[in-house]
Amino acid sequence: MEEKDLFEDMASMQRLKYDAKLIADCTRVFSGIAKNERVLSRRFKKKACRRIEQNFIRGLKQIEKKIPVFIELPKFETCGNGIYKEVDPKTKEPINNEVVITPIESSPLQKVIDYDKAK
Repeated sequence: MEEKDLFEDMASMQRLKYDAKLIADCTRVFSGIAKNERVLSRRFKKKACRRIEQNFIRGLKQIEKKIPVFIELPKFETCGNGIYKEVDPKTKEPINNEVVITPIESSPLQKVIDYDKAK
């Protein structure tokens, strides 16, 4: 019987899905080694476990390379006097009530920007 996938019914990042599949595959192999522990030699177990760990790390690196994570930031529309509305990028309609955002001049980030300009 096939096991139910961890992220099957959830909407999540593709990277997490592939990470979970990689972890599931590695745990199956490790559990197979643990079941046959009496039959296997110590040298074989050490080499096999090291090799699986190396392959796991390589797999994680490949997943990171091929499936980048993109975070979509909300879009804001100015209404004047420092008041902004969050806008849905697909329908161009406001999502919620007015949101007040402090201008960059009064934020701590301005000090960093001013310091960079001085150089």
